Amino acid sequence: MDLAPALDRCLWYRRQPEELRAAIRQEGRAVSLAAGQIAYLEGDASTGLWIVLDGLLRLELAIGEERTALVGLAPAGAVFGRSRTGGAAGRIVSARAARATRALQLSDAAIARIADKDSRIWRALSEAVQNQLDTTLVALAQLLCLPPVGRIAARLLMLAQNGAAHITQTDLAELTGLSRKVVNCHLGELESAGLIRRSYRQIAVVDPSGLGRMAGMG
Repeated sequence: MDLAPALDRCLWYRRQPEELRAAIRQEGRAVSLAAGQIAYLEGDASTGLWIVLDGLLRLELAIGEERTALVGLAPAGAVFGRSRTGGAAGRIVSARAARATRALQLSDAAIARIADKDSRIWRALSEAVQNQLDTTLVALAQLLCLPPVGRIAARLLMLAQNGAAHITQTDLAELTGLSRKVVNCHLGELESAGLIRRSYRQIAVVDPSGLGRMAGMG
């Protein structure tokens, strides 16, 4: 499998020196997941980094013993996870394929092998974790500060790739803290305004600038 074209969708990967990109391709393991298949579970001791090549992963957090909450979606180009820094801490969320998905898994052992030859991997990992934290904080601020339609617009812009956000209304409702009925109503308003176009399991972003204004970005 030629990983380079798919990996080039990942901004974090593209920003690394060529030698480090080559090492990531060599040491990473390509993983194919069927819809609903678990990539890893919350609490797993094996950590490391994942890069989504195509498809979509759901990031879920357990709430009590019988409920999970959707806390994020990782589309093609997303990089997430972490490398263990000591102690017995494991994964803090579970990752599950929302549909057929391919990803590159860079295990702790693979990271260590890269580090033996190129210590710049540690700076790259720090950057990946910081980007993930920044994204989480932005999403939290949007959830707390924006009105419902602004939350929806902001989330669509965050997930949009090649002009479309691959997300169901149910997942969009959970990520924005709204009911599905409220989300459906606001999506109808955005569609009537010519900002989006709805279809099965995806929402086309017709007017990104208009959505940005709804999200308070301009």
